[in-house]
Amino acid sequence: MIPNDQEHIQNEDYFPIVKQILEIEGNAVLNQAHYINESINEAINLILNCKGKVVITGIGKSGIFARKICATLASTGTSSIFLHPAEGLHGDLGMVEEDDIVPMPSFKFFISGFLIKGTQRAEHLPLFL
Repeated sequence: MIPNDQEHIQNEDYFPIVKQILEIEGNAVLNQAHYINESINEAINLILNCKGKVVITGIGKSGIFARKICATLASTGTSSIFLHPAEGLHGDLGMVEEDDIVPMPSFKFFISGFLIKGTQRAEHLPLFL
């Protein structure tokens, strides 16, 4: 559907295409309501009451999403950092402190689990769904 010449670009009616894209994307956002439950209250309360940093992590598309969450939290005054899991294994885990929390975005929801599970540092970190 990509036009090859300038004349074709100028004559194309993009309104129905843009309208359809916005409807599809809008419905996708609305459908997210099906993926949350009462546990969202616990997640929000953990973030609001966090005395340390909110440490956001993820790989791939989840990592991109995690960086956006981190930027949004920072813009609201919530202390947050992005920690790439592979970098965490290679020394950056030292950035995570006792009062920090580690929510981890996954494809459609937050999952608990982090590459530091089983290590001593993981014992004090709230990991939440």
